Amino acid sequence: MKIEVSRAAEHDLGQVFLDGCRKFGVDQADAYLRELTLSLHDLAEFPFANPVINSNDLRLRIHTHRSHIVIYRAEGARIEILRIRHAHEDWKDT
Repeated sequence: MKIEVSRAAEHDLGQVFLDGCRKFGVDQADAYLRELTLSLHDLAEFPFANPVINSNDLRLRIHTHRSHIVIYRAEGARIEILRIRHAHEDWKDT
């Protein structure tokens, strides 16, 4: 499946890296970002493994990677990564 990353999710990835640099240093932030990015590619193998989280037509799914969640939609031959948020955030309003 083809993975498409929204602009908002690209921004989120940048924030994950910056927050990681501030809290844990550049090396650890870089390693975490690599792991998170690899987990996005893992979605291509099993895109429907995560349940649909809402009952409307958006059919959003949540993939968890350590302390972050990936909000995505899988349709046809593509996966659209919509947002990447910290699990403790009130992400439902984003």
